[in-house]
Amino acid sequence: MKITERKPTVSNWEQDGEFIQVAFVRDNGERVTALYQRWGWVQPPSKVIKDTLNTLGKGPRRVVGRQG
Repeated sequence: MKITERKPTVSNWEQDGEFIQVAFVRDNGERVTALYQRWGWVQPPSKVIKDTLNTLGKGPRRVVGRQG
């Protein structure tokens, strides 16, 4: 079997990439098909963005000397 025959290919693409179907052939000749769904936010809620930027803006804290 040629290596190009085993190369994974996208056989279906729906809803602007929210769902894709990928197929490839294994060494033993078995054809494998997988369905993937994009998970997560395309645009996160503004509160999540605000909280994340607030946390990142605090930066690391450096403590010198004995603590406690």
